[in-house]
This record gives sequence, C-alpha cells and structure tokens, in this order.
Amino acid sequence: MSTIADKIKQIETLRRQIEAHGKLPAGVLRRIEYRFRLECNYYSNRQEGGTLTRQETRTVMTGIITIEGKPLSDVREMQGHDKTMLEIMRIGQGEVSISEKRIKDIHRAIIVEEDPEKQKQVGEWKSEHNEIINWKGEKFGFAPPGEVQEATHGLLNWLNGELEKVKRGNKTAIHPVVLAFEFHHRFLTIHPFHDGNGRTARLLSNLILVANGYPPFYITDEEKEKYNRYLADIQGYGGDPDLFIEFMLGLLLRSLQLTLDVIEGRDVEEDDWEKRLSLLTTQLPTEPSLQKIRSRETVFEVMNFVVVPVLERLQTVLAKFDHLFLRRTMRFGTNDGMGLFSHIDNVYEILKNQYKEHTQDMTFEVHFEGFTKAPSYAFDVRFSVKWLLQPYDYSLYLPKESETPQFARPYHQYYTAEEIKDIANQVGAHLTDMIEKMVRKQQGDQ
Repeated sequence: MSTIADKIKQIETLRRQIEAHGKLPAGVLRRIEYRFRLECNYYSNRQEGGTLTRQETRTVMTGIITIEGKPLSDVREMQGHDKTMLEIMRIGQGEVSISEKRIKDIHRAIIVEEDPEKQKQVGEWKSEHNEIINWKGEKFGFAPPGEVQEATHGLLNWLNGELEKVKRGNKTAIHPVVLAFEFHHRFLTIHPFHDGNGRTARLLSNLILVANGYPPFYITDEEKEKYNRYLADIQGYGGDPDLFIEFMLGLLLRSLQLTLDVIEGRDVEEDDWEKRLSLLTTQLPTEPSLQKIRSRETVFEVMNFVVVPVLERLQTVLAKFDHLFLRRTMRFGTNDGMGLFSHIDNVYEILKNQYKEHTQDMTFEVHFEGFTKAPSYAFDVRFSVKWLLQPYDYSLYLPKESETPQFARPYHQYYTAEEIKDIANQVGAHLTDMIEKMVRKQQGDQ
C-alpha cells in the first residue's frame, strides 16, 4: 500500500522528467495552461452544482459565449473561476503569500448571488452558522461565525510560516504538496464563507502548488464521492488526515503525468470521450426509458398484460351489438396467419402457433354478419384492432377511417385500467358510427 512518502517519491520522479525537457516552447506552455484551466474550471464548478457542459466551459474560456438556457450566474461564476485559474497558472515560482484579503478576493471573483441580500455576503466571512449533511446522512456544523476570523488568521499564520520554511530550504519544512492539501482540509473545516468554500479551497491549494513548481489538481465526477468522504471523516469523526492527503497526492500525480503527456506530444484531448460520456450519463434520466427489446418473451408479456385485458374488455362492448346481427365471428393472429377463436384462452394457442422471430403485429378481427334491423337490406360490419410490434416498442391501431398509432409503449410498460377502458369506448363509438352511417345510407336510398 502506497504511503505519503512513496507518493512524494513518485511525484518528484515525474517532476524531474518534466524538468529534463528544459525550457518549453510557448505553444506547449499554452497548451498545458489551457488543459488545466479547462479541467479545473469544469470539474470544480460542476462539483458545486454548476450546470455548464464541457463544451460550454470552453466557450466561456474563449470569451465567445453562445450559451442558451443556462443561468447567467453559472456563466459569470465560470468567467470568474477561469480568470482566477489564469492568474494562478501564470504566477511565478515562490511568489505566494496568502492573506485574508487574497482569500476574499478569490471568493468575490467566483461567487455570484442573484439575491441582493446574499450578494452582500460574497467576499465576507459568514455571518450565520453553516452545516452540511455528510455521506452518512448526519449533520456536521463548521466553525461558528464568531470564530471564523481568529481561526482563519491562525491557519494563515501557520501556512505562511511553513511556506517561508520551504522557500528557505529549511529541512523541517513540510513538503509543499503535503502543505497544500493539509491547508485544504483545515480551511474546509473552518468553512469561512456562506457558500463557495470548496471552490475557494481548491483554488487556494492550486495556488500553493503552482507557486512551488507543481501543476494544479482537479477532481472528476467519479472521484467526488471519495473526496467528500475523506473530508467528512476528518471533520466529523476524527478521521486520519493522511488518508485524505494520500488521495490528493494521487490526483497530483495524474496532473504531472498529463503535463508530461502534453510535453511529449501525446494527444490527451483524444481521451475526452470518457469525460463526455460521463457527463452525458449524468444529464440523462435516472431510470432507463428502454429496458427490453422485441422477443418471444416480451411479445407474450404484451399479450398477457395488454392484449388479453383489452380483448376481455372488448367482449363486453361487442356483446352490446350482438342483438343487432345474426352472427359475430372473431379471428386473432399475426402477419403470418390468423385463426378463429371463441374464447380468450384460444388466443394464446394461436399466438404460440403463429409467432415467428420476424412477427411484427398481433391483430384482432371482428365480423358482424347480417344486420337484422336494416330498413331495406342486410349489411355486415367488419373492423380490426392491431398491435404493431416494433423492435423497441409496441403501439395500437384502432379502427378509424384515418388510422394512426396510439398508446405507444416500450416493452416494459403496459396499459392502465383507464387506458383499456378508453380503447374499448373508442371501439364502441366506431362501431356505432359505422352502423349509423349504413342505416342513414339505406334510408337515403329509399
């Protein structure tokens, strides 16, 4: 199992490989800068509920903003975050001294509140108690408002003292990468602002890293839960900070490898498909809209839970017309053949005999013969109800002059009792229309 010391060795090995390339061309430096701005902007804002996609983040970074349907506050926060990241990426090595003013300035740059009262809190220490519900579903409260200034002052005295030791090469100094992440979890335990503490902490830690010659880190969607758990364990349950620091060092190792990949010409942008797939997945509905495809099993499920309940309801409707005709015959089948039936149980046998892999419909046909009340001559009435079986869904064609499919459903969804009643009523209305039309025609002929 890797320890902090092991990871620091790996970090320094990669750092030496990067330094071995000497002074880098301006184009390579710009590409490295762009990659880290993109990763940090996109993931850090997304982690705090930002809605901009990866492509939309790019448009904000280029200044050519063509974003519709997204909150203006999200765009403005992304602009502020990118401006801050740009300043961090261009800071010189050793040029860091973090003050309360610098922290507040960063907060003002990245947080936009639409509520005027909340906007007054931006860039100011919190005036009200704040808390979170952690991964265990338990509440955890941060430093009370009255203690924020003193706690932050103490944290900055410690940080700047350690940074000075690093600058002087003091052997007792905390390694700067450990220092960046130690500061990170201490800052978040104070939680000095009403909102935006996570983004502020990540920017400050990246400021420490870049000022000491390391690239910034970023946290992907897949890593967010682990990041939050480590922090919650430290804040609420006395968890070991070393576990959090080891995790964060792993993120820094990835950033160093990304830097080396850019320098050595490997096209890391081509790997973006995984990030885009992850984003796409999160934007889609939680429940799948498609769970089954057409198969013998799913067709018979539709037969059992849809067709048979509809046919049973239709028997009641058809019986109301029987006294008007000499005989009613019914047939059921598929595009491969039909069979007569007199009882619902017959349709199962017919389907078993007729079903093939290429079966595309189930049809119910009714023939009323010999209208007994005709003014001049008898007539017949025919109609059919057909379920069309598509590869991923089924739909119903009811008997109408202009047939259009209705009640389309994926194979894992069935009709409700109200829908079955509606289908039966539509069939009854259509039969009545047909009889009325024939009777009127005969009356007109007389």
